[in-house]
Amino acid sequence: IMLGSSSSHTPRRSPRHLPDDTQTSPMIRKRKVASSSSSSSQKKTATDTPPVSVLASSSSSLPPSSVNISPPIVVPASSVIPEDLTAKFAVALDHLRQVDPALGRLIDRVGPCRLGVRSADDIDITPYISLLRAIVFQQLSTKAASTIWRRFCDLFPSGVPTPAGILGASDETLRSAGLSGQKVSYVRDLSQRASVESIPFETIHELDDGAIHTHLIAVKGIGKWSVDMFLMFYLGRLDILPEGDLGIQNAIMKLYGLSKRPLPKQVLETGEKWRPYASVAAWYLWRSLDNMPK
Repeated sequence: IMLGSSSSHTPRRSPRHLPDDTQTSPMIRKRKVASSSSSSSQKKTATDTPPVSVLASSSSSLPPSSVNISPPIVVPASSVIPEDLTAKFAVALDHLRQVDPALGRLIDRVGPCRLGVRSADDIDITPYISLLRAIVFQQLSTKAASTIWRRFCDLFPSGVPTPAGILGASDETLRSAGLSGQKVSYVRDLSQRASVESIPFETIHELDDGAIHTHLIAVKGIGKWSVDMFLMFYLGRLDILPEGDLGIQNAIMKLYGLSKRPLPKQVLETGEKWRPYASVAAWYLWRSLDNMPK
């Protein structure tokens, strides 16, 4: 099933040929959708939680976690870090090394920080698309979510979901991509808010963290964790600490040799010394649990 087309084999078009609802929408102007083509099934419900994965480390006795972070924007190692970010990261890393020697050693093992760096394919992603993708990816493995996201995008002639396109589609059509009924209600709510511009997507980068949180937390299916991910990985805000994230909790337990995972309150207490660069610290904590180059 493809929306807005009489053919099920309509080729994707470049951004300048998108349907009228895309051209006129301030939320979406262009986006080249790229994702893997694997097959899997969707979980039965959706809440504001990270994608499901298994964290394992061959060099640690840390038990595998059931949750890992899969940022809305995945950055290839070949991406170039802009000069302005390089300067900010240099200051951040000096601060983190000074206030936390253990974290400093982790920083040296992992290498350059790539928080907020986007690849050429993702450079034109919009806030609306970023949040839409975050909803689709909730409670799924990256592999399964990527398949559903591809199928979801393929419902639209341009390969780009739009507020008008989603609101005009039937539940059956949206579910044919693999979305649960609950997630269908989530993407509809986000699209409705986007269509009436109740969320200031065009100027959202100018708002402070608290104002952005207030706007986005009102959307069905978007909670604090999703807002934190948006602030960190889309807007590149440097002082966000997702204290409820199990990956962060496991990484702290591993870094400091704790006997059990810290509570969210303890994560905040531990991370107080990292401010105003808590996002950078969090990025390195996540990287300590995956296969990033040491």
